[in-house]
Amino acid sequence: MNEHRPFTVSRAQIIAVFLCGLVLVTAIVAVYAPVRNGVFIWDDHALIEHNDALRTSAPFGLLRQPFWQPDSMSDTHPAYYRPVAAFSFHFDVVMSDADPHTLHRSNIAFHSVAALLLAIAAWRLGSKPSSAFAVSLLWALSPRLTESVGWISGRTDVLATMFTLAAFALWPWWTKSGIHSVRTPWVRASASSILFLLALLSKEVAFAGLVAIAVGTWTDWRAAARRLSVFAPALATYFVLRQLALARVTSVLPAAVRGPVDRTALVFETLGRYTEMTLDPWHPASSIGVAGIPNRGYVVFGAAVALAVAFAAARSWRRNIELRYDDSKNVYVGLVLAGFSLLPVLQIVPLGMNGAVAADRLLTMPLAGLAISVAVVVGRLGRRGKFVSIVAAAALALTFARVTYARSAIYTNELVFWLDAAERAADGATGPRTALANVLRARGEIPVACKLHESVKDVLERTRRTETARYGRALENVASCIAILGRYEEARSIYLALLAQRPPTARVMMALGFANLHLLDFDAAAEALKRALDADPQVPHARALLAELPLLEREGQRFSTEAARRADPVQYARFVAAVGRAPEAQTAWLAVARDPSTSRPARMEASRFLVVDGDMESARAAVEACRSRGILDEAVWAHLVAREKQMVQVDAVHVRLDRLAQTR
Repeated sequence: MNEHRPFTVSRAQIIAVFLCGLVLVTAIVAVYAPVRNGVFIWDDHALIEHNDALRTSAPFGLLRQPFWQPDSMSDTHPAYYRPVAAFSFHFDVVMSDADPHTLHRSNIAFHSVAALLLAIAAWRLGSKPSSAFAVSLLWALSPRLTESVGWISGRTDVLATMFTLAAFALWPWWTKSGIHSVRTPWVRASASSILFLLALLSKEVAFAGLVAIAVGTWTDWRAAARRLSVFAPALATYFVLRQLALARVTSVLPAAVRGPVDRTALVFETLGRYTEMTLDPWHPASSIGVAGIPNRGYVVFGAAVALAVAFAAARSWRRNIELRYDDSKNVYVGLVLAGFSLLPVLQIVPLGMNGAVAADRLLTMPLAGLAISVAVVVGRLGRRGKFVSIVAAAALALTFARVTYARSAIYTNELVFWLDAAERAADGATGPRTALANVLRARGEIPVACKLHESVKDVLERTRRTETARYGRALENVASCIAILGRYEEARSIYLALLAQRPPTARVMMALGFANLHLLDFDAAAEALKRALDADPQVPHARALLAELPLLEREGQRFSTEAARRADPVQYARFVAAVGRAPEAQTAWLAVARDPSTSRPARMEASRFLVVDGDMESARAAVEACRSRGILDEAVWAHLVAREKQMVQVDAVHVRLDRLAQTR
C-alpha cells in the first residue's frame, strides 16, 4: 500500500503562484477588453433584458423556477434548471439596472477565477506550478471559449466549469501529487461537495466532474464508496430542487433528424466537428454545421475518432492500467472530465442550438479537462522538455490572444455579430440569417429584413426541409414582415396556408387574427383570436385585442370616408396605428406632425410614434417639426439619436447585407 503524503506549499511557491496568477488575470482582462462594452445578444434578450421574473423574484425564489420561463410564442421549451446562473444574472441586473456592460464584466471575472482554479487543480493533480499556469493561460485565451465569455448567456458554462474546478482544488483524496490533508480531509471533502452542488445548479454538465473525481479517488470499492458518499446529500438536494422547479415544465425541442441511422450520422458528425474544433482553436464560430444536413466528411471523421478512442481504451485496459495511487491516474482524471462533459452534447438527444450541430461554448469544460491532463503530463517531463513546452505555450498564447481579442469585439454589436454568423454559416444554415433579419426588423430596416426572411424560406425549400418546424416559422416570419410593408392580403394567405397544412397553434391563430385586423375584417379577426385563446389562454395580447375589437370596428366605420379622416386626423392616425396598418399610420402621423394647427400633445404623440415605428426620413421630419416649435420630448430626441447610430451601423454593412439577402 502506497504511503500518503500531505499537499504542502512553501512560501516561495506561494509568491510564485501569486505572480503567475496576477499575470494570468491581467492577460485575460487585456484580451477580453472589448467585451467590457458588450451588448445583449441572442438569448440575452429573453433570459435577462426582458425577463421580468428575474427582476421581481426574490433571490432564493429562483431555486423554484426553471431557467427558461414558459413562453407560448416560442418553438422550443427546454427544461433547464440553472438557478445559480439565474441568481448571478439577478444580482447583476439589480446592482446595475440591467446594464449589459456590467454583466459582460462579470463574465470576464468568473472566467478569470475559473482560469486560476484550473491552474490550482492541475497543480494538485501532479503538475508543476509553472506548467499548470502555462496550460491554464492557453485555456483561458483559447478563441473557442470566446462564446462562453463574450456572450452573457454563455455564463452557464463558465460558472459550471468554475465551481467544478473549485471542487477539484479542494478534494482531499487525489493521488500522489496531492493525496489529502492529514488534518481535515472530511471538512475539505464536504466543502468540495458543496461546490459540486453549485456547479450542478449552474449547468448539468457538472456531472462530469463527479465522474472524474470518482476516477481520481478509486483504490478499492470500500474506500472509494466511503469517500464519495460525501456527495450523496448534494445529489439528493439537486434532484429534489430540480423536480420541484420543473414539475410542470414539459421540454419541447424540435428534432432536426429522425430515425436511428440519421441520428447515428449526426452523432458521428458532431464528434468529428468537436474534434476538429479542439485541434483548430483559431477559427471560432457562432454557427457550426447544420443539423439535418449531414456532412459526410465529418461523419466519417467522427466515426474514425470514435474507433480510435475505443481502441485506445481497450489497449489501456489490456495493459492493465488500473486505478491505483500513481501519478499516471491523474492524466485520466482530466481525460474523463473532458470526455464525460462532451458526451451530453454529441446530439444523442436533440439539442436546441438554433439548428447548428456544434457550439464553441460547449467546449468550455471539455477543454478544461484536456488542459488538466496536458498540465500533468508536462509537469512530469524533464527540465528541457518542460522548458520547450512552456515556450511553445507562450507562442500559442500570443496567437490565441490576437484571435480572441478580435473575436471578442464582435459581441459589442449585435448586427455585426449576426451578419458575421450568417456569412460564415454552413450552406443551408438558416438560424443566423433569421436572427439577423429580426435584428434589422427591430431597427426599422423592414425591406432588408423581409428579403432575408424570404431567402430563408427559399433555402429551406431548396434543401427540401419544407416539412420541418423551421420552415413553418420561416413562413410566419415572411408573413409578419411583409404585413409591415402593407402586403396584408398576401400575409393572410400565408397564415391560412399554414393552418391548412399543419396543426393549428395559438401563435399562428393570433397572427391570423392580426392579419384580419390589418384588412379591417373584424369578424374574422375576432374568430381567429378566440381560437388562439382556446388553444392557449396565456397567448400574449390576444385577450386585450379581442376586448378592443368592438371599439376599433366602430372607429373603422367612422373613418370610412376621406372627409371623416380629414375632420379628425389625430384620431384617424391612432386608429390606423391600432389596427396595424403601418404605412397608413406613418403617413397619417407625419401629416399631424407637420400641421401647424395641430395641438402640442398631438405633435409630441406623432413624433413618438414615428421615431419608434416610422422610417428614418419621417422620424427626422417629425422631430424637426417639433424642435422648431420648442416642444420636443427629450426621450424622443434620445431615441432618435440612438436610431441614427444604428442606421450608421447598418449603412456601414449595407453591401454585405444586400449580398446576403440575394443568396438563396
